[in-house]
Amino acid sequence: MREKGKSEVMGFPSSLGIPLSQLKGDGLTPLLKVVRRYWLLIIAAGLFTLGYNVANLLQPLLFKALFENIFQTKDMKQLNLLIAGALALYVFKAFFQYLQLYLVNLVNAKVVLDIQNLLYYKILNL
Repeated sequence: MREKGKSEVMGFPSSLGIPLSQLKGDGLTPLLKVVRRYWLLIIAAGLFTLGYNVANLLQPLLFKALFENIFQTKDMKQLNLLIAGALALYVFKAFFQYLQLYLVNLVNAKVVLDIQNLLYYKILNL
């Protein structure tokens, strides 16, 4: 068995891959050490949030084109194209929002599980 506090506590391996003794500190430092494992998922969630916000910003432009150009000219081809574009925009918006929420909840669940495991290992080590 390895030394306690290194990467095992009473025979249970640390799921973080870092020594448990390094998780000491004040404030948010220990939490940031736990969250750092999931930086790629956090960046992906941020990118999907950005895509969702861009889709939200494009909505007024579509309706502006609808009211200014199409209702005045009564061009049915442009109207059909704009309706298809609006539907596609809503689908992309829903897709980005779904992935963003999924990734944020995934990171949340994994961080909570890691903290629970650390607390459990700490209690076992008392």
